[in-house]
Amino acid sequence: MDLTSFLDPRAVIPELRAADKTSVLRELTQRLAWSAPEVEEDRLFAALLAREQLGSTGIGDGVAIPHAKVSGLHRIYAVFGRSPAGIDFDDPDGEPTRLFFRTGRAGGKDH
Repeated sequence: MDLTSFLDPRAVIPELRAADKTSVLRELTQRLAWSAPEVEEDRLFAALLAREQLGSTGIGDGVAIPHAKVSGLHRIYAVFGRSPAGIDFDDPDGEPTRLFFRTGRAGGKDH
């Protein structure tokens, strides 16, 4: 699968303004909804929060991959954000997260 098939260049945030986990999810969701109007911002944000409650999507080494399935979407969508300072995202290594690659997938129940 080609990354450019689901990551629109307008969905790249070179410097996130967010300073905490919830704000990162909101900023990523806002950008994705702006670049892909068929994505419902509030529904996607709720699905991401619900997914994070199951466990952090921070994978360590400064990377997080927040993601959620959202019913009604017919393809994969993505947004990329970078935080030069880093943000506590409950990564397993305890280090700040600097790179966020958020995806929303089609199908299934929202979570």
